[in-house]
Amino acid sequence: MGSGWFGSGWFGSGWFGSGWLGSGWSGSGSGGGPAVFPMRPDFVAVATPHDLGMREFPPNAWDADLYSLKILPEFLSFNWKAQTQPGVDWRLLSNAHIDQEIQMLLNRGAADRPKRIEEIIRQDQNFQEYWLQLLMITPRSHPATFMVMKLAARVAEVVMMYWKVFYNRPRPSQLCPTLLPPISVQGHAAFPSGHSLISHLTSLCLSDLVPVKANALDALARRVADNREIAGLHYPSDTDAGSDVAAKVKPLLMQCPTYQYWFGVAQHEVVSTAPPFPRQ
Repeated sequence: MGSGWFGSGWFGSGWFGSGWLGSGWSGSGSGGGPAVFPMRPDFVAVATPHDLGMREFPPNAWDADLYSLKILPEFLSFNWKAQTQPGVDWRLLSNAHIDQEIQMLLNRGAADRPKRIEEIIRQDQNFQEYWLQLLMITPRSHPATFMVMKLAARVAEVVMMYWKVFYNRPRPSQLCPTLLPPISVQGHAAFPSGHSLISHLTSLCLSDLVPVKANALDALARRVADNREIAGLHYPSDTDAGSDVAAKVKPLLMQCPTYQYWFGVAQHEVVSTAPPFPRQ
């Protein structure tokens, strides 16, 4: 997405921090690259204590983008391909069905794109921030919940790309140029929709943590995925496949030890122990 998943795209300057050289865990950096500190000409002459008692890298200093990669060997050890394949193969859809999907996109683009254009642009690369806003949390206030979201996205990313390459579906605007997507068409195939897969998997995971928000989380996932159709980037069948695959990925994700650990920690975060805010 955008200029790269580890750059300014999904794992870039928005929800996922500012990339490998950015602010890491907190996601609060300016996104302008690594900080540069002036060299002290007298640093050798300064007496510096050596903290040899530190035997581990501080947990809160970990870059969450990089740490979340830890879950991939665990997930990939499962028979995940057989268990996550989309229930519908777009290649079996008739030309009449595909033509009907494209006409639907044309109609929705004309009717809804002017009203949704700001969302479409915002959600192209930073769509996960909407989940943070819905739950009224930040990476600093709920780091374990944030990590659960990142672990889900990492796994979804791998599954998504495998099936995209496998099915290799052309984008709607390649079949119908007059769809004119208002943002750049990504350099990968359409099926299944990555926004749909990540959105629905994120909502499914967070619904386990905050059941009272389950309906709102599901509505948010559908909204984000729907905006990709309005933008002319995905067919409705792409969206449905993303949702279908997300539901199949979740049981496997829950078996990963790294996910189990962070989910357990996150359960303590979502229950506030702070006293009521004083009203007088």
